Amino acid sequence: FAAKILPSNTFVGRFDETATMGCNFVECLGHDKEGHGLEWSTLDTSRLVDGAFDGRVCVWDASVGGQPIWSTEWNFVIEDVAFSKREAPVVAAVTTDGNILVYDTRQDGGTSESPAAPALQARACEEPI
Repeated sequence: FAAKILPSNTFVGRFDETATMGCNFVECLGHDKEGHGLEWSTLDTSRLVDGAFDGRVCVWDASVGGQPIWSTEWNFVIEDVAFSKREAPVVAAVTTDGNILVYDTRQDGGTSESPAAPALQARACEEPI
């Protein structure tokens, strides 16, 4: 299981009868602020993606934790994230500025000075359908 814990950490736990309190935890680092989006890959079950108020999208090898194996930043809050159901390295993010961003994590991630360019960017609908 995975949980986002205030102020900015994501923890991955595995139930283990021999562990203290029945779980072993791994901490995934990479955010300065809290966030909402969090999803496991159904194609590569060791991969976890999340997004946060700091505008970052991070992908981890959840079996290891620590720093993300891929990340990038956007100028607005990341509201939600998802892995592609067909291609394990593809992730999507929805932002508060109305964008849907699709990234291929096989490409290098980015930094705040030079964010990774999304492979696809689209505006969400302005009017409800």
